[in-house]
Amino acid sequence: LHRSNPTAKATLITFYIHHNMGHCHYRLGRNDEAMKSYRKALALARDENLGDLQAAACLNCIAVLLFHNGNAANANSNNKETFRTVLNLLESALTVYRQHSADRQSKPIATLLNNIGRVYYMDGKYEEALQAYSKALELRREILGPRSIDVAASVCNMGQAHHQRGELDQAMEFYQQFLHVLPNEQGSSHRDVATVFKCMAEIHHEQGKLEQARIMYEHALQTGKAALGNFHPELASTLNKLGNLYYELQDLDTSLKYYTEGLKVEQVVLEETHPHIVVTLLNMAQIHRNRGNFEAALQAYQKVHALQLKVHGRNSLEVATTLSNIGLMQYQTKSYGEAFNHYQEALRIQRDHFGSDDNLEVASTLNSIGLVLFNQNIYALAKGCFVDSLRVRCKFLGPNHRDVAILYYNIATICLETGDDDQAIQLYKETLRVERNALGPQHQDVILTLQHLGLVHQQR
Repeated sequence: LHRSNPTAKATLITFYIHHNMGHCHYRLGRNDEAMKSYRKALALARDENLGDLQAAACLNCIAVLLFHNGNAANANSNNKETFRTVLNLLESALTVYRQHSADRQSKPIATLLNNIGRVYYMDGKYEEALQAYSKALELRREILGPRSIDVAASVCNMGQAHHQRGELDQAMEFYQQFLHVLPNEQGSSHRDVATVFKCMAEIHHEQGKLEQARIMYEHALQTGKAALGNFHPELASTLNKLGNLYYELQDLDTSLKYYTEGLKVEQVVLEETHPHIVVTLLNMAQIHRNRGNFEAALQAYQKVHALQLKVHGRNSLEVATTLSNIGLMQYQTKSYGEAFNHYQEALRIQRDHFGSDDNLEVASTLNSIGLVLFNQNIYALAKGCFVDSLRVRCKFLGPNHRDVAILYYNIATICLETGDDDQAIQLYKETLRVERNALGPQHQDVILTLQHLGLVHQQR
């Protein structure tokens, strides 16, 4: 036909030029340019009646681009609409290929089924994802044999869907199967191998098999470095997973080492204000706090604060929480004036956000301000903060909660310092009652309160 119709031949060549240019732009990360090329190819296919298969190929490519451009990793209401659009395009293309493939075994059908599964997966619809992935896997095995990169990809996808459903044993079976079906030519340094090692480590981690998890995370790290180089988001993720694992093992030095390495990678490969950087800094701050290195923790919190101001502005609850942490570190280093200022700013944000003091976050900040004032011997104001915090905690936590006991204890101690021994005795007894109910009679807090109660009686 094309030999006898040069115009049709030229049109088809133009179609493939636009289509292949779209592929090139996509691989170079130029998604906007890729979309323009694919849409030109689709318009040609439809306007010039080049064939349903050519149009279907364009629909698949456009759907994939829409999926990636929709930031599908963070599902929200906008992305839900994107998912529906993408699925409609993929389903339309699938219908065309099925109509033109008598044996129902074409590679494009398997690819479309896999893409449909991916959309369902990112939309949190794991049962639907498994159904599509399973059909894609069956087709790929029939067409390509038991060992190919596409079969391995489908096996990995099945594992991830089972993993998200909490079906850990089934997920592990597919991950192990992936390592067997991956073609030898892909080698042990393939990025997908690193991904599967990390997924297997996560399952061991979730099952409490920490040593096995550690080994798999180390495999994932080494494989990832070989496949991706020393700076890649996947490497940062694995480093932070190792940091989390060693934190659970209470090996704080090694945990901090991995968090520090992860942060270095994140600061190179992610945007300055990326939330993963904030999480890593918070993890590092927690370790410094646990080790009593409050100055280092303060520096980490200050970095978090600077990033949060850029993202959220000065009036967000995230900023208020970080201000409270900064205040706590300054309290621990006896920088009471600075601690007071940061706690006051946190309290202002919380009051503006919640509209009243009847909130547990506000109650916690009031207690912290009270402690700062107490350590500066400003007892009347400190007591007022403790009393206000006590009222809120009793309202929301009930009269027998440990946090209520803490406030009874704080108020009692102020009474003791100001010479009101009778009130101090009464409040220490109330502290004891709550602590025994909440913590048991042998808890160290109970023992400490008994010692203070004895001290009051001794002074009398």
